[in-house]
Amino acid sequence: MKVYFGHQSVGRNILEGLETWKEETKIDLEVTESRDFSTVPGSPFVHFAIGNNGDLRGKVDDCVSLVETIPSE
Repeated sequence: MKVYFGHQSVGRNILEGLETWKEETKIDLEVTESRDFSTVPGSPFVHFAIGNNGDLRGKVDDCVSLVETIPSE
């Protein structure tokens, strides 16, 4: 299973929590940042910035356009 996580500032806080969880549990979860999903075939957790803070519609549009590029596996 692969997780794709689009975010802005609050998402960075979630990623910090994920790093803390990885340290505390000793679970080796590969986390990759990329907007080009074809370049990260092995990474189970892919995150990417979407849109601009303050522009909700732009965030949604950007996220939808990126989700549409997720390769079928």
